[in-house]
Amino acid sequence: MSQPSPQYVRGEVSLDESMSMNSNGVVVPSNTVFTWRRFVTSLRQGRIPITLLLVAFISVLTVGIALISWELTYSAATTAADSLSVSLQRQILTTIISNVETILEATEQSTMLQVANWADGTFQLSDREAVLKVLHNTVEANYNFYSTQTFTTVSNGYMWEAITDDSGSQPNFLDWRQGATYDGNLTTWNGSVLVDSYASPDNADGYWVTAVVGPNTPESTWSSVQVWQGKGWKTHCRRIYDQSSAVLGAQNADLTLDFLQRLLADSASAMPIDAYLYALEMSPQGQDVMIASSIPTLDFYGYDDMQNAVRTLSFAEMAQKDQIVAILFKEFAGYASLASYMAAMGTETRLLQLPGGAQFMLQMGEVKRDDNTHWVIVMLLDRDAIMMPLHDSNRKTIGIVVAVVVAACVLSVLFSYFLAKALHKITKDLSMLADFKFQEVLQEDLDRKTGLRRPKYSRISELWRIQRAFHKMVVTFAQALSRNRQFSDAMNADRVGGISRRPTIGGQPNSSSRNVTNPASRTNESPPVGGASGTLSRVNEAALVAEPSASTRRVDIVRSATVLSLEEVVGENQV
Repeated sequence: MSQPSPQYVRGEVSLDESMSMNSNGVVVPSNTVFTWRRFVTSLRQGRIPITLLLVAFISVLTVGIALISWELTYSAATTAADSLSVSLQRQILTTIISNVETILEATEQSTMLQVANWADGTFQLSDREAVLKVLHNTVEANYNFYSTQTFTTVSNGYMWEAITDDSGSQPNFLDWRQGATYDGNLTTWNGSVLVDSYASPDNADGYWVTAVVGPNTPESTWSSVQVWQGKGWKTHCRRIYDQSSAVLGAQNADLTLDFLQRLLADSASAMPIDAYLYALEMSPQGQDVMIASSIPTLDFYGYDDMQNAVRTLSFAEMAQKDQIVAILFKEFAGYASLASYMAAMGTETRLLQLPGGAQFMLQMGEVKRDDNTHWVIVMLLDRDAIMMPLHDSNRKTIGIVVAVVVAACVLSVLFSYFLAKALHKITKDLSMLADFKFQEVLQEDLDRKTGLRRPKYSRISELWRIQRAFHKMVVTFAQALSRNRQFSDAMNADRVGGISRRPTIGGQPNSSSRNVTNPASRTNESPPVGGASGTLSRVNEAALVAEPSASTRRVDIVRSATVLSLEEVVGENQV
């Protein structure tokens, strides 16, 4: 009797997720490589599908490598950008300080030269016009460095001066003559009179004189910042002597702080990012004042009732007018003065946080000629503007990383699918073999045209070996069953004929027993197996047409195994 396939009522769920129900209501091995039901069932039963393992492994590996690479790259780029910004900031500050030092040095050298002219007799008080001509020519040749060349005598307080008037588009050089004859008139070189004049002809007590002429005064010094005609002025003073070493008065050179304002503004405008520059003068008394800024509209002067600029504003006063100066003032608030801050913190770059979250990189440079000329140049760079191209690039990098991760996940799904497909085929074949369905397994890869089996093997080496070993096992098992069937048929035939004989070996009768067999009984015997060709003999086609019983199903595979040797050759060629 044949064993019918188990029937299931539609709607019921099979306990084995690897099985499926066909259209006839028969439960057969599923041809579907992946189903959500099978996936969920495996997880509930504590079995992790290989697809999930591969996808999880490749995804985690890809994401991990991508994140580490991105972090290392972004961190290195941020560090490099910060380092480059600091170097650029330091280079700009160094250039500004060098230019300021050059101008101050040139001013000091000019007064030193004139002092030498007084000492060796080149300049004489008796010929002040000749002295004034030399000073005028000096100013005209060096107006980019300083604005005036002056000498003031202490005996009567008379002051003679060559001045650069830069109020117009072109510099105009003027001379100041003061004395009993000139009555303090400011005159041009050709003698025409200008409206400006001093109220008093006696300037012996002027700060530019008393700074170097008097008890316990140095030979030379700089004055503090003075405001005159709406500008800040600095004066370098030197004591002058005649040939007999008698004190004559003071030799002076003035420069306006417009040069510093222009220098800071030009440096800031040359930067490709937002930059702010401030110059402050630090006094020995700790009264720090603002003297220049890169912001043209920033006013740092104090005015009298007539709205005339009379002084520079202090650091604290400027903090009330400008937001960035307020942040600087807050940064320095814990110190008595800027000088104290500089002594404690040095010139290292610091990061300042402005209201609203903006970040600025702070660097400071120092200029010191003496106690009265001790300047600090403060430079602020917008760090957010520096990092903006890097942030834009970072967003693109994140997009690329996400695309790579998604692509890796897709590839891992595809790879795991093909791997699971090969394993699923082996599992399916094993399930059919468990039900003795050898014919279905062996004929699955049968070429309908040639009648030869052409197995489809995996391209993965390990899976190829498994499939080869599996098919060899099936064919070998089929051969063993076929020979067992032949042996059984021969024994049954002998019993039917009433004559018992021992089985033949290799198709030849046993030499120790020659029994006569009924010729009629030989007609149904299967021919011997294992001839010289190495292939199996074909089985009677009629035996395969009959209803497959538990025993005849074992014989079904003989026809498929007939071409074993040729199949093995074909299989090898396909790999």
